[in-house]
Amino acid sequence: MKGHLQDIITNLETGHDTKWWTSPRRMAGGRMVSPIDFVADDLDGYLFDEYPELEYWQQGIARIAVGELQIGLSVKHIKELRLFKKILRLILADRSNCYNANLNGETFFSLYSRYVNELKEEDQALRQKVSSLQLTPNPYYSIKKIRDFDDMHPYGIFTPSSSPWCVADSERKYDAFAANGENSIYVVLHKDYQNISEPGAYGYCLPYLQQIGKEVHSPYDGYGLSMILIVVAQDGSLIYCTSRWNHSFSHAAHDFLDEWQISLLIGKNFYETFNYS
Repeated sequence: MKGHLQDIITNLETGHDTKWWTSPRRMAGGRMVSPIDFVADDLDGYLFDEYPELEYWQQGIARIAVGELQIGLSVKHIKELRLFKKILRLILADRSNCYNANLNGETFFSLYSRYVNELKEEDQALRQKVSSLQLTPNPYYSIKKIRDFDDMHPYGIFTPSSSPWCVADSERKYDAFAANGENSIYVVLHKDYQNISEPGAYGYCLPYLQQIGKEVHSPYDGYGLSMILIVVAQDGSLIYCTSRWNHSFSHAAHDFLDEWQISLLIGKNFYETFNYS
């Protein structure tokens, strides 16, 4: 499937030719990866790993996710990417949908206009779900609001050298995630994060993984849960969440945990804790 996805992406009208897509480039941490490999892995992990039934709409999904929303190429549209994933879930659940493989040529914004009411209902239901939780603050976790790149940079050395948090590695990437102050950035830290280095260990996190219904395998392990990067939009909605593993596991690189799962982990209401300010 991934090879077919790569073919679709390289033939999109993105302004990049095949040579650009296939020429290795230096990533954060120094590893060399071709854009087509990184983008295809990112898109496959973000959508198709969790929802393989979306494969029928590969052409339209790639056209929107890569061509319009620039997944794997830019973080300018991370809020729209999260909404796009929610829209695709709504399409899957809509028995009356009649979209062809190219999603009928729809754009992100035309789809958003069609599903905006359902998206608002889902958001309200999630906020209510979080609000109804009986929570006790988890003493093992602290939350650091990041004010600028100097605040963010020191955490980079604690992420994998093969896939460090680019937001801590590059001031340009930090500015892109912060979107000139439009987004708020936080780091959630386990009290022992500096000493949690063995991947695949579970220990303290097993009861939590059972609570949120996650299978016990990386990146949902003690290492992945010891450092979490969170980006919040002005309306208080979560738009990006990655674990300490970052892109080591592409299926959790953008949406490691949701608002409900984060609330359960830290023992605090997500929307009251990570409010934009």
